[in-house]
Amino acid sequence: MTIANLVCGIVGSIVATIIITVVTKVYLGISNYRGLKGSIRLLRDCYEGGIVNVFPCRKTYVQHKDHGTETQYISRSSNKLLYVGYWLAHGTEMGNIKQTIQKLIFDGKDVELVLLNPDNVALLVEIADYMQIDYNEMKQRINTCLSKMFKLKCDLPSELKEHFHIKIHNVPINASAFLIDYDSEKEMCILVDYKIYNQEREKSYGIEFRDRSKIMTKSLRESYLKIASRAKTYETEFTDY
Repeated sequence: MTIANLVCGIVGSIVATIIITVVTKVYLGISNYRGLKGSIRLLRDCYEGGIVNVFPCRKTYVQHKDHGTETQYISRSSNKLLYVGYWLAHGTEMGNIKQTIQKLIFDGKDVELVLLNPDNVALLVEIADYMQIDYNEMKQRINTCLSKMFKLKCDLPSELKEHFHIKIHNVPINASAFLIDYDSEKEMCILVDYKIYNQEREKSYGIEFRDRSKIMTKSLRESYLKIASRAKTYETEFTDY
């Protein structure tokens, strides 16, 4: 064996070792890098669970072209829209939501809003602490939203009123959710906005689920529909704000 062949053999062994090491690290991961194996597993778990989008904070919603603003998102509804949560946006934002909901109803689509019961003091105290918001401010926001939505329903033609339902619930939830076309197995989607204890609402994060046959999508659908079914219909005299 010549020296040249010996050197080539050594160099080849070193290169092969380096390549194998790199490939192994890429596959298994290193330090904060998950690795190809972990990434594939994560993608598989997301697929089986029904997860299609993750939003690390509120501002990322509009950065996803397939999501957009809150009103743009709910406008995608083809048949039904269900909201289960705390209260809808108020003040200047409420106008856009009202118009969007009104358009859905006039297009013959069913809309159901399930908000916190503003008269459940114990529940509101608990959630106000969780969300780091003043109790009285939260109660006022809920009542304002309910009042505006109730007026919207009162102003609807009689034949369209059956397409709009307003309810109040008593469940200590830690997230709000929009369910779009939830009777359709493949077309339905659920956007869940999770609140973090003692953090500003702008730091909440969202996960979007689709396909009713998927594990997590199915469970979430059943859960939110149960809250809606147990909620009480909101009926009160309209108060102008």
